[in-house]
Amino acid sequence: MEGQEGWLPGPDPAGYFPYPSFRRYQRDVIAFAYNVLVRGQIGLVNAPCGIGKSIAILTAYLMARDTALPREEAKLMVLTRTKAQLEIYVREVRRIREKLGRELRAAVFASRKDMCPLKLDRPSLAKARYKDFLRTCRELRRGKRAVCPYYEATYRSRFKLSSATRAAVERALRLGAALPSEILEIGRDLGVCSYEVVKCMARRADMLVGNYNYLLLEPVRDAILWRFGADLPELNCVVDEAHNIDKWAVEVMSDDISSVSFSRAAREAEEYEVRDGGLMELMADYVDKLGQETYRLYGPDYERLIDPGLVAEDVLSKLGLTSRRVLMALLRSLEAEGDKIRLARAEEGEAAISYVGRCASFLIDFLSFSGREFAHYSLAVERDGNVRGRIGLRCLDPSITAGILNELRSVILMSGTLWEPDYYIEVLGLDRSRTQFLSVPSPFPRSSRLLLVDKAVSTKYERRVEAEFNAIARRLSAIIRAIGGRVAVYFPSYDVMHEVLK
Repeated sequence: MEGQEGWLPGPDPAGYFPYPSFRRYQRDVIAFAYNVLVRGQIGLVNAPCGIGKSIAILTAYLMARDTALPREEAKLMVLTRTKAQLEIYVREVRRIREKLGRELRAAVFASRKDMCPLKLDRPSLAKARYKDFLRTCRELRRGKRAVCPYYEATYRSRFKLSSATRAAVERALRLGAALPSEILEIGRDLGVCSYEVVKCMARRADMLVGNYNYLLLEPVRDAILWRFGADLPELNCVVDEAHNIDKWAVEVMSDDISSVSFSRAAREAEEYEVRDGGLMELMADYVDKLGQETYRLYGPDYERLIDPGLVAEDVLSKLGLTSRRVLMALLRSLEAEGDKIRLARAEEGEAAISYVGRCASFLIDFLSFSGREFAHYSLAVERDGNVRGRIGLRCLDPSITAGILNELRSVILMSGTLWEPDYYIEVLGLDRSRTQFLSVPSPFPRSSRLLLVDKAVSTKYERRVEAEFNAIARRLSAIIRAIGGRVAVYFPSYDVMHEVLK
């Protein structure tokens, strides 16, 4: 543990820990996390799987909340990457309440789509891509052309909850922490929006659990934090599986699109009588032309840098528009037309998608994000002898979004593979003067470790077919029989696990 000078011993963690004994090194993680929370620092924790990091962090939080944190600085946000990690925190909160009798409430967020009761009634919504779903949901909540019956029943007036919503909130809060599937069931049972129920729970919760977007994306963050009753300088945060956060921060600001999407948008504009001034057809040809140039120079799958300013000038010239401002106004109007198309398709029982809206949103970002932090590129994709073009936008600097970490009262980034603290300090733009680092060794003796690699099978995406799953199952069975004792088998995803188990 680095930088321990002046660190506080804190209360005995045994009184805040819901299990009969501690695992090896677990007390070290608790002491480190307690001091990061109390002193308002940034902590990087490298601790292998099996340590019990999640409950160690919650134990440290309870200790700090009871002994050191003023009420206005006692809120905790936990960011996870996967649904499985989210479920761990639900389980641990419930155990703390059951075994220790301590008051602890968590508002647990999944995506709007995952928690939508209406999508269970309308398969067209379930089939929509996530961004299309979000825009359709927004239109239904606005209620100008169509309404969501669940959202409409959630509020008695603009700012007052209905009695059904209040009942849903109370039922969920009694659990301490509820899985998204449980909230979905409660919402559907009472006829209200499950996502809005969790938002209403946030005001009375001690913890908020969700994915990285709840901190890194400004619109999502702003929509949730005021309900949680904490501003960034008052908020404590834990980032689970933090070795992914730099990639997540880059991907959330990156996107690409194909000429095929623009061609489909052109046909959609004609079908729905959208006046796009020929923009979508022009872009389909333009992206393919860029792709052909890239292919001649570098071959397929090579990202050639292009200048978004020149792209804008070419489009303005060919469409006869007078300024970039006029082009952006056109794109925003096409975004709005896309919302209408999604809604119309959903009402007709079709997938709630819009190529016009998708292409317009992409071009707004492509032309708006600039500077050294972003790369704009053209790509040629070769399939069955045909070459088609793609254009894309890639964020090069994770600190653009992850820099928000410095504004938090305290933050703990933890992972089993957070080996190089300097890398994360640099790439995330962390305040080095506030940053502490803890690395603990594996709790398992070296004599118990046998590392083997089986090159005969693979879980690579392109090899995920029935024959490969059968081969993995056969080889696992042989290994398990040879070991003869207890064996834990870990898979890259639940989907792969279920296929192998078949």
